[in-house]
Amino acid sequence: MSLLPLSGISVVECSTGMAGRLAGLLLADQGATVIVCREGGEPAPLDAYLDRGKHIHAGAEPACSAGADVVIRDGTDNGERIHEQIRLAITAVLPGETAYPFPDEVGDDILKAVSGFYTDLAMTRSLLGDNVLYTPVPLCSVYAGVLGATAVGAALMDRLRSDTGRDIVISRLAAGLSSVGALALEVGGIPEHLKTGPIISLPPELAAHVGKARADKAYFEWLKRQMNPLFACYPAADDRQVMFLSVIHRDYARRLLETLGIWEDMQALGVVDLPIYDSSNAEYADHNIAVAQNLRLPLRAKLAELIAAAVARKPAEEWERILGEANIPCAMVRDFDEWRASDHARQSGIVETVGGCDWPQLGRAVRLASAKPYPALHIGTTGKTSLPASQSATAKEAAKLAAPLAGMRVVDLANVIAGPACGRMLAELGAEVIKVDSTQPEHAPAVTVVWPGELSQGKRSILLNLRQEDGREILRRLVAQADLVVFNKLDPVMKRLGLDRAGLARLNPDAIAVQLSAFKGERPGSHDDYPGYDPLLQAATGIMTRFGSSDAPELHGLASCVDYLTGYIAAFGAIVALFARERRPERGGDWVDTSLASAASFIQASFQVTPAPVGTANCLRKVKDGWICVEPADADIPGISELTVPEALTAAKSAGIIAAPVQSIAELKARHRENPSADVAFKTSSGDLPAFNLRQTWFHFDGSPLPELAAAPAPGANAQEILQELGYGAADIEKMMSVGTVGQVLWGSPSELKAVE
Repeated sequence: MSLLPLSGISVVECSTGMAGRLAGLLLADQGATVIVCREGGEPAPLDAYLDRGKHIHAGAEPACSAGADVVIRDGTDNGERIHEQIRLAITAVLPGETAYPFPDEVGDDILKAVSGFYTDLAMTRSLLGDNVLYTPVPLCSVYAGVLGATAVGAALMDRLRSDTGRDIVISRLAAGLSSVGALALEVGGIPEHLKTGPIISLPPELAAHVGKARADKAYFEWLKRQMNPLFACYPAADDRQVMFLSVIHRDYARRLLETLGIWEDMQALGVVDLPIYDSSNAEYADHNIAVAQNLRLPLRAKLAELIAAAVARKPAEEWERILGEANIPCAMVRDFDEWRASDHARQSGIVETVGGCDWPQLGRAVRLASAKPYPALHIGTTGKTSLPASQSATAKEAAKLAAPLAGMRVVDLANVIAGPACGRMLAELGAEVIKVDSTQPEHAPAVTVVWPGELSQGKRSILLNLRQEDGREILRRLVAQADLVVFNKLDPVMKRLGLDRAGLARLNPDAIAVQLSAFKGERPGSHDDYPGYDPLLQAATGIMTRFGSSDAPELHGLASCVDYLTGYIAAFGAIVALFARERRPERGGDWVDTSLASAASFIQASFQVTPAPVGTANCLRKVKDGWICVEPADADIPGISELTVPEALTAAKSAGIIAAPVQSIAELKARHRENPSADVAFKTSSGDLPAFNLRQTWFHFDGSPLPELAAAPAPGANAQEILQELGYGAADIEKMMSVGTVGQVLWGSPSELKAVE
């Protein structure tokens, strides 16, 4: 059996909240000895999961906690920290927060209200005028648990170099905000030919259908297909729903229509397939399948009609298999229980049988090749447990670094949101990150230009043509110097690049690969090479039916519940692998993997035993000019419907009721654009693509936020300096740019750039 990466690390978990317990679970799953200190009370059914692999100490905190490597608590610890100890405090809000002065024990419902989760996640429902919709998913606590474990891993890495511990505070409010960066983002300076419409919108010509769609779920499903035929659900031959998401990828869109047998029909109507990064193709924008959200409405309607007719010819699960094997994103819509019982979830280890538990639990969220085969999972044990000796040196104290991963090098080959979010989080924690993108992108500009305004902060950028040997040689030089290589490409693509496990080991024996996939688990499974995106995994794992219903599945945000979480889980795994590497005498690389499916399951961890509690939506109260959220949910505020939001909040406070305004992200930005709070702050950057972003407040080390990230560069902006650092001369660089081995900034041609200058 392999040595687990956190073997020898001791954790005392003095937390009763979900966030602290999830942080402890992630650490225990990777081999840490976690002692749970919890007084009294009957065990809850979910304890079998949250206490998995831990040692339960009933009663007061044991004296041995003074010798623990890590202590996890709810609320800040004002006592004196032992020199090498890492203390993780999970709070509701950051110390000094005045705009949202909630007690640490406040529930997630209140925090979700102020974060935009009730207003900005139901993207299609809001088009019908449903501006406030409750979500039971405990986003803030789950994100705080993952960020807490990630911060502990980074502090352990730093301790290897500085021999000192850290005081870490993770605010659940700030952690929740870490999942909405793409929704809060504003980017300017985008060239005209790269501007596209929203991925989901309601054209004025369809506004007349809203009334009927509000009253008839089936009609609403029809309307969603008219809005974006390549980002919608369709009933299959067995009346089960199938979801497609090919709207943001040119090749996926074309091949989907070919596989369904309708591409020639669309061509006959004038639809073309042309690269949108060539500005000369801008005139085709309203009939180019590469930007399907821009199609003229009659073309959208016909496309939706043809897809519906084709899908109705086969059962949903057969479509998932046919298209998945053809490398086209598709998912059958399931509920959470059906997903957990599915052959793939059980076969792959995304769902596991756990010793001592009579129901199947979610498996490890992230896996390291060096730890395989992992030991079988088991429920927590009760009894006395001695802490292992600390693995930290004690000889001397070195100066602590400004950020714990300073000096680590990352090559980020990922695209869309999950993988780049992993790279950005590693940059937040101090790593040097080089972002590599294609000179010939298939993804739409939302993926390549807009979202990187948030996701490429703190990185440097280069565009490479990896179909050319010189482009692959540049990549090999980058990887040869890297500690981490992050990618969301599937195994066949990595093999073609020479960066599969054997190829990477030859090129850089100490490099750690971090692979984010759609469906992979701890063991091989039937869906391992199927592609996917956040919304598809929402469909496959039950999130869309939880937010909507089986016959009218509802999108739960574009990225907030799966994409960012996958990226952050990957960052946790990457840091754990770095820590394990640094402790091995022979060092040596590793292969870390997680998936959208693992994260989509993890975000629903609290629903493994019982469904979402009925009636929690009652916490939302309509008032005269908006909505508020109250805790407890059954709190009575007389005459609340006649009060304004400020009046209702005042009345609640007078009655001893915790209350918060239900804010949209737009309202959050308006409130804090010029008036930042400890948890909620924004920043504006200048440059080729000026961006307005959330400021990272979710990591507080030793009483301060981490250093602010540099603004995201325009794609390709750092090519020359990166190539010079790799040893290329000016003549070589000029030649590679002239022949397209290295891309120009924002995919411009040399002549276009000269014209701009």
